[in-house]
Amino acid sequence: MIDKDLKQHVENALEWEPSVDAKDIGVSADQGVVTLRGTVPSCSDKLVAERVALRVYGVKAVANDLTVHVASAYRRGELVAEKRPQPLVHVHGGAAGSAIEERICLCPDPRCGPSSSV
Repeated sequence: MIDKDLKQHVENALEWEPSVDAKDIGVSADQGVVTLRGTVPSCSDKLVAERVALRVYGVKAVANDLTVHVASAYRRGELVAEKRPQPLVHVHGGAAGSAIEERICLCPDPRCGPSSSV
């Protein structure tokens, strides 16, 4: 397989991987050795990108030169809060002002709601 095709196959594989944001990942290939360059937001993204590249037919080795760009503590907290799954049901008996009572309630009790405590 020629390097140009190999590069394209790796880029396509990275684009199709849902757990990796490939927009900041550059790919080059030379005699079956793929080099990944750019920045990713976490170490897990770096490892997943490498594994994705290794799964592509024709890749002999991967030089992972990706840099992990960790967000500031404030921004990192926002990202974690955005990705945290929210429960689908209300858990009754939460303390007033707790995070539990701010969740969506699917129970039949009309007194129950996002800002009530039953």
